[in-house]
Amino acid sequence: MNTQYHGGQDNNIKIKFKEDFSVTTNILGSNSEALEYIKKDISDIEHYPPQTFEPYITNLNNFIFKNYKSNENIILGNGASELIDLVIRSIEGSTWKPSKSDIQYLEYERASSNTKKRKCIWDDKNTDLTCLINPNNPTGDYLNIHEMKQYILNNCNSNSHVIIDESMQPWHSKEWISDSLLSQTEWIDEMAKDNSIYIYIIHSWTKFFSCTGLRYGSLICPTKDIYNKIQSIKVPWSVNILALRYIDYCINDTKYMEETWNKTKELRKYQIDKINSTFPNWDCKGKEFLSWIWINTHNEDVALLAYNLCKYNGTPIRLGTFGYKKNTYIRIAVREKKFFDDLFKCLLPLKSCNNFNLPIHLNINNNIIHSFEWVNLNKIKCHEEYIFERHNKLYEYLTSIDNTTSIPAIIICSKTFVIIDGHHRFSVMKKLGLNSIPCLLINYFSEDIIVHFKNKKLTKNDIIQAGINNNFLPPKSSEHMVLDNNKNYLPLQVLSPIVLIKLN
Repeated sequence: MNTQYHGGQDNNIKIKFKEDFSVTTNILGSNSEALEYIKKDISDIEHYPPQTFEPYITNLNNFIFKNYKSNENIILGNGASELIDLVIRSIEGSTWKPSKSDIQYLEYERASSNTKKRKCIWDDKNTDLTCLINPNNPTGDYLNIHEMKQYILNNCNSNSHVIIDESMQPWHSKEWISDSLLSQTEWIDEMAKDNSIYIYIIHSWTKFFSCTGLRYGSLICPTKDIYNKIQSIKVPWSVNILALRYIDYCINDTKYMEETWNKTKELRKYQIDKINSTFPNWDCKGKEFLSWIWINTHNEDVALLAYNLCKYNGTPIRLGTFGYKKNTYIRIAVREKKFFDDLFKCLLPLKSCNNFNLPIHLNINNNIIHSFEWVNLNKIKCHEEYIFERHNKLYEYLTSIDNTTSIPAIIICSKTFVIIDGHHRFSVMKKLGLNSIPCLLINYFSEDIIVHFKNKKLTKNDIIQAGINNNFLPPKSSEHMVLDNNKNYLPLQVLSPIVLIKLN
């Protein structure tokens, strides 16, 4: 079975779910007034929707072509995915190419492969089909209307077809249609008649209006003949009545749309500013109006750990490995400040993690780090108890994912093998049956390491003796910090290299 990976599909783990950052839907969530509207009378679910989709299709036409010349060749579908499949099945030819962006979401590749079309490089002009996502998901690359028209002219030859997916275009601004191919009906007509280049426009309205469970997409065909051909192979009534009525309400809700445009830009900037200030080596990509941030962490382990930390935190994000094969990348949706702040807090242990063999990137005294080793389980000593609930959550998380995962090494005293940081990680790895534990060995009695800011009475000797004598202290008795050469105190955990462990 060829499963299409999609954000939001891997959140069935035993944690308290807070907010989904893995999907690029509207920050406002579903339109509450539209939901109330369709709830008022649901008696029409007993009947098939009108096969012509009237009056809904005319209302959508008026919405997307307001102030511009209309195109009547509109087809509605069960999300954009159905329409992508229909268009590509209807197009004859043996070759296709994606956009210049190094990756884009995969519905087009899947549909093209299913119709035996060979994939070509992006600047091959002799392909039968060109598929562009604009704005491109996930990279955030964007061509304005002038750049888009020039791109088509430069890269597409006569007797070819071009699909432009504008599903994320409505986030652009109040003037989004003027920078869209929706404003170019006459030019598209000319391209078909004079150049035999046939341009299709696809929108998935389920992202902008946050109704991915309903599924609603539209396709603008370049000619009436093509429209009739696609209609002849399309399944009737593929859009249900609730989706039709929900979108019909949403396209008239100017307040919802204006709040989306204003809030998305504001909160996206807020998120990027926080990321840039804490993770200066991470590259945030994409236009300022987009509903997500595509981030290159420049390290596979960092990206994987960020993904795992967020998932365990109940604020899942998208990992670039899944579907896109971009192992150093993550994608984070734009969400309310309170949810992003919660997500961001769980990422803070990564703030100094840029290289992982040893944390040589940290500006700390060289005498603090002794070595990194896989230490026999029986040699390691605990100095405090762990919180059982926290242990259970971490164990449930690790056993809910694949056989390999990333986790920070525990930190131990190089002389006594007493755990200084990582009791919960140690307890879980022990329960998982690991005989050797990844450990960062430190010179614990360095003056740059302190036991606790507030509890001045607790000493390093107390910690070591508790470990040696199995006289465990209460959970979280210690709160170790390390002083860097800039006189900043950091949580000791930032020293931990992140390692891959195999669960089975």
